[in-house]
Amino acid sequence: MQANKIKNIFKSEFIRNLAVLVSGNGIGQGVSLLVYPILTRIYSEADFGVFSLFLSVTGLLCIISTGRYEESLVVAKTRQETQILLGISIKLLLLCTLLLSLLAFFCGDAILLFFRLESISNYKYLIAPSVFFTGLAFILSNLATRNKQFKSIASSSISMNISSSGLKLALSKLHLAAGGFIYSNLVGQMLACVSYFRFKGDIKAALLKGQWNLEKKIGLQYKAYPSFNVSRTFISTFSWNLPFLLLTGIFGETALGLFALTFALSFRPVNLLVDSLFNVMFQKIVSIKEHKESIMPKLIQFWKKLSLVLLPCFIIIYLVAPLVFGFVFGDNWKESGVYLQMLLPWVFMTLLVKPIAFIPLVFEQQGKALWIEIINLLLRLAAIYIGVYYENFNLSILLFCLVGFVFLLILLIWYVSLIRKYEQEVAKNIV
Repeated sequence: MQANKIKNIFKSEFIRNLAVLVSGNGIGQGVSLLVYPILTRIYSEADFGVFSLFLSVTGLLCIISTGRYEESLVVAKTRQETQILLGISIKLLLLCTLLLSLLAFFCGDAILLFFRLESISNYKYLIAPSVFFTGLAFILSNLATRNKQFKSIASSSISMNISSSGLKLALSKLHLAAGGFIYSNLVGQMLACVSYFRFKGDIKAALLKGQWNLEKKIGLQYKAYPSFNVSRTFISTFSWNLPFLLLTGIFGETALGLFALTFALSFRPVNLLVDSLFNVMFQKIVSIKEHKESIMPKLIQFWKKLSLVLLPCFIIIYLVAPLVFGFVFGDNWKESGVYLQMLLPWVFMTLLVKPIAFIPLVFEQQGKALWIEIINLLLRLAAIYIGVYYENFNLSILLFCLVGFVFLLILLIWYVSLIRKYEQEVAKNIV
């Protein structure tokens, strides 16, 4: 009786929350994607490349800025723990923002030149505020997930994407080049944070009512997040952004801009669905695990239905990609369609695996996850290096995508083994 009750709750609540997130995110992402045919005729391929490099750099810094303590908000055991972890996350973010501002002012050009990132030197003073508002949006999104405020997450996505897309079009009149993208993205992140206004009381309490001894105790209790998750997520994000971070200085902004368009158009709608599924499934799987219920049957059903829908669509996209890209975005962007063909297997595996990327957190396997990410990074570095050695940009991208596919397949096998092990232990306890 209890098992059936939990399954019914899972079904109704899961679908309802997922619908809220997908519809909200879909509106925002839909508007964002619809303006791309206009943006490709206003901004150059190099502008897309510089913007992608800027996002790669700020994305990496954002991971460090919070110590990944925001992820612990979903699994915190009590309201007091949640408040303390919220305070720790925001204080770390403020400290990191201050440090980045000082570095940009005193030695920003030298640092960017050292890492061959001089393409974004004109925007060095925007790095710190971009990291702050992106990090704050992540923190508040996890707080909303814990409180099942999925409408706030959807509202945030709509505000960010619509405002950012509108500004990209408007700022093109000022001939700011890649700056039009970067300024628009910053404003979008600011408005995303404003959408979480309902949590202003939680933020105030977390910042003003914290006790050092208690913060230290709770911080150490959840030390796996900064010690393992920061490293794992940083390595994962770094390896994800390798083409932009390493190839821009070798093959130029234009080549990366062509790939950046494909990368954005492929993974933005995918991440829309993945993030929505992740937010809902993370909270629900944690709840089901606490009730000692089975997880695997639901996941198998999800994977089967998703595969039946996706495979025919992906085959059609593969056949027409170059032709469609040239027609929709302009003749200069036909090569982007070729990159989409390379990406499709990786994108398919992303849809299957990334919605349950929280599995190592749920089963406290952060250490192993870190080592797996290190192996992934080394394989991707090798893929990039082979292309550089042969002075072939397309070869680097092809091998990079192949590694992405194989890595996710390995992750899927590992996640399933963790779930099977958990269910075997549950079955033993029942017997």
